[in-house]
Amino acid sequence: MKLTKETLKQIIKEELESVISEQSNATSGASHIRTPSSDEQIKADNYLKPKQYTIVNQYGEEDDLSLYIKNEDGWLYFAMNSSSAPDKIQQIILNQLKPAGYEGVGIVGPNSHLR
Repeated sequence: MKLTKETLKQIIKEELESVISEQSNATSGASHIRTPSSDEQIKADNYLKPKQYTIVNQYGEEDDLSLYIKNEDGWLYFAMNSSSAPDKIQQIILNQLKPAGYEGVGIVGPNSHLR
């Protein structure tokens, strides 16, 4: 089978779109942190390697967990549960990060199943 130049361009374009889509889906639902400002954000930015995530209880309340994600490009992302999305962190981890090959680090206690 001989590929034309146009067919080859189309195949490459579709593959690139697929890769870009997969990368953006891993952090979908999380907010990009351009400049870490809180102590917890700075720690997460320094501690996490690309394709890693961690859960932090920065406010001391059991329900007040924060998810920090470092994507493949080294950018830090943040997500929290809310009253309208009480399982947001768990859903992001189980449905997006784990299937994309992300590694949970430093997660102990009742949330250790999310590693």
